[in-house]
Amino acid sequence: MKLFKKIVVGIDFSDSSKQALRQAELLAREEDSRIVALHAVTASEVEDYKGYYLLETDAILKAFRNHVESLIEETLGDKGRAEARVSIGIPYRELVQTVEEENADLLVLGSRGKSAAPDKLGFFAAKCVRHGKHPVLLTRENQRNAFRCIVACVDFSDATADVIEVAAKVALDEKAALHIVHADCPPWMRATHILYDLRPAESPDFQSQYRELKEEQLLTAVNAASQFLPLDIHRHFLEHANPGQAILDFLASHDADLAIIGRRGHTALRDILIGSMAERIIHHSPCSVLTVPPGRI
Repeated sequence: MKLFKKIVVGIDFSDSSKQALRQAELLAREEDSRIVALHAVTASEVEDYKGYYLLETDAILKAFRNHVESLIEETLGDKGRAEARVSIGIPYRELVQTVEEENADLLVLGSRGKSAAPDKLGFFAAKCVRHGKHPVLLTRENQRNAFRCIVACVDFSDATADVIEVAAKVALDEKAALHIVHADCPPWMRATHILYDLRPAESPDFQSQYRELKEEQLLTAVNAASQFLPLDIHRHFLEHANPGQAILDFLASHDADLAIIGRRGHTALRDILIGSMAERIIHHSPCSVLTVPPGRI
C-alpha cells in the first residue's frame, strides 16, 4: 500500500513547481491516489488584476484555474489524476490549510520558486516547512525519476522513529536502497576544551566507548527499519566537526535521490522549529528532501 495516497502540490508556474507535480505523480501511482494542484494568490494581487483587466474576481480565478489545468496537462500528459484549484489568501497558509482540510498525507513543493536564488530555498517553501504540521517534500529540479537511493538522517531524538518508519515505507514503495546515517561531532572534535580551558580525559578507552555507544544506537535504528523487510539497508556513522556538512557530502558522494529528516532534533532555541542541522540540509541538499514532523505518520 502506498504511503502517500492524497497529495497536495503547490503551484507557482515555475519550473520547480512543475517538477514537484511530476514527483507527486510518481509517488501517487496507485489508481485510487489523488493529487490536488493548488495555486494561491493574495487578495491584493486579485484587486490589482481586477483594476488592470477590468474583470470580476470569479473571472480572474477562472483564468488562473485554466492555467493550472493547462500546466497539469502539459506536465503529466492528462488531467485525470490531478485536480486544479485556486484560492485567495497568504500562499503558505492556503497550502497548509488545504493539506489539513483534505487530510492529505503529503505536501509537495519545488524547493526554489520564481523568486529564489539558485542556491537558496524559496521563501514560500521555507514557510510551509516551518508552519505546517505535515510531511513536506521539497523537490530538486534535477530529480527526474523515481527515488532509487534514500538517506534517512537520524539524530536519536524523538523524531528518529518517525524518520525511520517513513524512510522504510518510501524505500519499499519505490524499491530503493535505504541508507540510515547518523553524523556526530564527538567531544574531541569540539573546541570546548580551548574555549572553557578544560583538560580532556587521558583514558585511551573513551573514544572507543563513545563510538561503541553511537554504533549501538545506530544499530537500534536499523533494526527498527528491518521490520519492513525486504529492504536493502545500510548504516553509516559519520564523525565530523560539522555534522550537517558531513551529511551533505554523504548525499553527494552516494548520488542520493532523497534525504529524509525530522523537523525537530537537538537544537538551540533559535532553531527550535526545524533544527540547525535540518535547516542546513534543507537549504543545501543536492537532492530532494522530505521533512517529517513527529507523530504525523
